[in-house]
Amino acid sequence: MLGIIGASDKTPLTVGMAIKKVHPVLLSLANIGGWSSIEATAHAFALAAYLPIPKFLNVSAQVQATLAAHIYHTCLDIICVNLKLAEKNGITLSDPTGQQR
Repeated sequence: MLGIIGASDKTPLTVGMAIKKVHPVLLSLANIGGWSSIEATAHAFALAAYLPIPKFLNVSAQVQATLAAHIYHTCLDIICVNLKLAEKNGITLSDPTGQQR
């Protein structure tokens, strides 16, 4: 069985003079060794997407947080749709020797 690890953290993304912040979504395999997976030079994580950090006008802080969380999780659902299908139905992949498993 293969596991997937996802990671995300708010990151500034500078475009010209405007500073925008995004959530990069990084994915990795769970069977990669602990120390090698956290080293930046190991390239153990792959960038899957940049998620928006929306700002809503004229809403309370509670509503802002709720709406932003809803958008964040909706985006993650879209990104992970193929992973969910593979988990539900199974998927055939080739191993390093070329055999289908």
